[in-house]
Amino acid sequence: MSQKKVDAYKAQKANRGKNSRKERLLFRIEAAVTIAIIAAMVIWMCYSIWDKATSSDTPEAQTVTETVIDTTALDEVVAELNAEAEAAVAEEEPETVEETTEETEEESTEAEETAEEPAEEAAETEETTEE
Repeated sequence: MSQKKVDAYKAQKANRGKNSRKERLLFRIEAAVTIAIIAAMVIWMCYSIWDKATSSDTPEAQTVTETVIDTTALDEVVAELNAEAEAAVAEEEPETVEETTEETEEESTEAEETAEEPAEEAAETEETTEE
């Protein structure tokens, strides 16, 4: 079996030059085909853009139609809705102001109490460490 391996190695060594030339030729062909495909795609895109840009120069494409819409009814409805919303907000504002002031007072007293607790605990631990 080792003789078979030796013979295969000798045959491969004898054909190394031919094999490397074939590989280089195939690589060049693949590169040329890839470049040709990419070039064709770029040319097609450029032509499409040019065609669309020049085809809009016809007089039919440049005609502008102006449409006038009467929106007074819509404006009236929006104005009514805004007035109702402002009235509802005006009715609710005094209650919310009172509630928020009460809530902030409660929160501030709670914050003061929680801030005092760690200070008291720290003072107690200092006293125990001094003893």
